[in-house]
Amino acid sequence: MKIKSVAIENIKGFANSGAIEFSPSINLLVGPNNSGKSTIIKCCQLIQPLGNNQAWTHNYLSKNRRKTTTTSKVTIVFDKPDNFYLSGVDDFINPSIELVMQQNGNFQGFLKRKNDGSNFGIQFFQSQEPRNFIYPYFSKRKATSFTENFTLAHAIDVKENLSDLYAKINRISNPDYPAYSEYKESCKDIIGLSVSCSLSASGQQAGIIVSNSDNIPLDEMGEGTTNILGLLVDLCIAENKLFLIEELENDIHPKALKALLELIIKKSDKNQFIISTHSNIVTKYLGSVDSSKIFHIEMFIKDKLPFSTVKEINNTPEERIKVLGDLGYDLYDFDLWKAYLILEESTAERLIRDYLIPTFTPKLKNKLKTIAAQGADDLEARFYDFLRLFVFIHLSNAYKDRAWVYADGDTKGKDAISKLKKRFTPWKSQHFQNFKKDNFEMYYPSRWQPEVEKIFKTSDKRKKHEMKGKLVDSIISWNNKNMLEAKSEFKESAKEIISILKKIDKKIS
Repeated sequence: MKIKSVAIENIKGFANSGAIEFSPSINLLVGPNNSGKSTIIKCCQLIQPLGNNQAWTHNYLSKNRRKTTTTSKVTIVFDKPDNFYLSGVDDFINPSIELVMQQNGNFQGFLKRKNDGSNFGIQFFQSQEPRNFIYPYFSKRKATSFTENFTLAHAIDVKENLSDLYAKINRISNPDYPAYSEYKESCKDIIGLSVSCSLSASGQQAGIIVSNSDNIPLDEMGEGTTNILGLLVDLCIAENKLFLIEELENDIHPKALKALLELIIKKSDKNQFIISTHSNIVTKYLGSVDSSKIFHIEMFIKDKLPFSTVKEINNTPEERIKVLGDLGYDLYDFDLWKAYLILEESTAERLIRDYLIPTFTPKLKNKLKTIAAQGADDLEARFYDFLRLFVFIHLSNAYKDRAWVYADGDTKGKDAISKLKKRFTPWKSQHFQNFKKDNFEMYYPSRWQPEVEKIFKTSDKRKKHEMKGKLVDSIISWNNKNMLEAKSEFKESAKEIISILKKIDKKIS
């Protein structure tokens, strides 16, 4: 069962939203703060009152009714109704739940059968698994404390916060539990940790077991880890559910966020998602799924009253580029960049961009965009981000075989390129290559090699990175003061790099 549409009348900024037609898989709500994204999510939640307390629905409709109006109303239409959640609806055609709040406090709720218009008594969804239809994941989901003395009721309760997270982790971390394998693998991929439960003074705590007698409890870890785990547990067991998620990106490192988004994409085959976000990462990743929909929510003031509007983003490059721009993504004029060169480190990217291209292949300037990864291990993620962007804005075909990834010739660099070739088989293998030398600094002229040797004798990674940056500063400064001499020396020392740039130039010209 899925939510087909929601219509909101006289609630907060929405005078009349009209029918917001959802995708059965992923729906993204983007727009400024206080525009109405959370209102849409909370209105969908009304059919599953928090804590099984129907007064929650009553109070929300009453408290958030628009000023100067007498009636607030939410109509939710379902697609493919399921008797497991709504009894007796197997023969219904697109049934709807209609919730109405009058100014005098009278509340009416109907289950309406669309094929003949008949009304039935309201059926609210339960907030305990497996009868729950919705998993709410609101912006104020943080728990001030976790329940350590728990029962089955804590494990199956669906709340707006994470206070019962220990009980849920205890259940799913049992190797005999059906969702255990996916949970274990997801923990490894997304947070890099194995989180299970162990005994505590008050019952049980979730955390990382470090020895037979010691563990690191979850409440000593960052909020980001807790937020991820709360969603992970529900995602791994969910099937035929609706996830209502506010600001998914909160407190999550971008690398972990991207891995979490991959899991959401996987789970969207059997579940529906409505997600509000301010993140261009979330929008690019989830918006690139074929069946996803993006809605832009805006608010304006008229006669001192707020008015919220909803617009489904057209599936065109122009509309999608505008959405990314509104989310703060620094978009270049895409017509300027005919190709992309992704490099292992920022020092190599800077020297190629600021010196080698202008000096030896000036026609590539403003045509070839250079991008720096954060080491060999980051190359795959950086190339994947590149693809996500162009899939999202429907330019993936235009940039097919117009990107090159180069890594150093050492073991780590070779392993990274080998993985890229295996994963992105539709791309020609020559677009993923290693330099012949182990380190890019070995292409510097001989006069700088004593400094290079000092750098690679340094064991401190942070200090080594700083030394590399300072050396590039010195080289570029010397290049600018000794242009003919520098060009002559680089022409010999960086012959391989210059040859690569010339081949790219020939390819895109």
